[in-house]
Amino acid sequence: VGLRDPFTHSIFAMAVRSRTIASTEFEWLTSLDRAVYPTEKPVSAGCMMNWLSHHPEFGVVFEDGSGIVGVGVCIPLSESGWKKLVSGQISESEVSDAELFNPQRDHNVYIHFYHVEKLQRDFRQSIVSLILVHLRDSVDALRSSHPEPQIGGLSALTASRAGIDIFFNRLNFRETSSVCDEHV
Repeated sequence: VGLRDPFTHSIFAMAVRSRTIASTEFEWLTSLDRAVYPTEKPVSAGCMMNWLSHHPEFGVVFEDGSGIVGVGVCIPLSESGWKKLVSGQISESEVSDAELFNPQRDHNVYIHFYHVEKLQRDFRQSIVSLILVHLRDSVDALRSSHPEPQIGGLSALTASRAGIDIFFNRLNFRETSSVCDEHV
């Protein structure tokens, strides 16, 4: 038994395990992100912990027998929070509780991909495909306790060629009129 890759339709080997991010890993994750995208408004470990405090399933670590093979951090947002972020009114580091998804208040969850990274070159599976399957399962789990949430929107800011390839070419994301003034 395995998970079906939404892109290749192949079956994932079950040797890959997913888990939520441990509290001791947030500093490490923010350092991974700063190495790829050294922003003027960096996200702190505390900020990332806050994003995931109510919905830790939106941060995932993938492991196989050799250790950690990939990570993914998504910000679960309310519609108004997502619109502020994608329009450039706020940066990722400025996302507060008011912008985060709250199933008691919000009908839809808006998912912003913050950091996706494959950590072992020889790992053959697609981290993005694993994350998408994980997100699908996470939203399904949300629905078990709050039946309304649907995915209202997806977004990402990318700084690397790999990120642009994933989000533009594979997932068909497109730029909005908002332009980030920071340059890598």
